[in-house]
Amino acid sequence: MKKLLFVLLVVSLLVLSACGGEKAVKETGQVTEEKKGETPMSLVTDMAKAFMLNVPYKCEYNIEGVNSVSYIKGETRIRTTTTTPQGSNEALVRDDMMYNWNPDTKEGFKLKFDKEIKEGMPEGTKPVGAAALKEQAVNVKCDPAKFSDEMFEVPTDVEFQDMTELMKQAQELAKQFEDMK
Repeated sequence: MKKLLFVLLVVSLLVLSACGGEKAVKETGQVTEEKKGETPMSLVTDMAKAFMLNVPYKCEYNIEGVNSVSYIKGETRIRTTTTTPQGSNEALVRDDMMYNWNPDTKEGFKLKFDKEIKEGMPEGTKPVGAAALKEQAVNVKCDPAKFSDEMFEVPTDVEFQDMTELMKQAQELAKQFEDMK
């Protein structure tokens, strides 16, 4: 379960950290060319290209023994399926919302990545970068792919708990605790 949560955290933080990627490429005017699927680094390179160019990609990879398949269509739409011996899990990032659910139990949670939550992240929290993914991901294969927008629809048969308010409350409690010091 910890590995599954780690993978979901990696995907979530990757999405959050990718929001500034286009600016960096525009400023330098250079995009490096790499052969797809040859190294763990290609996961990051291809995902970054997919975010910036709005190119649909399918990436298959393994992080700490957890097999994952991600479908990426632009910065705002990512669908990931993770598979472990204990079962599978689905995650969907669409616009500023993340949905995570178990396809067998039809239960999950949703979280809005609004400005307050991003700003409320603890100091020292760094987005997952290329180096961290390079160390963790193995057997990476990313290729351009065709798939419909239906893949990025929120399932209607899943009951989602809204974790947004819970996150805000936790951040407020942490701030109050910090103020008491």
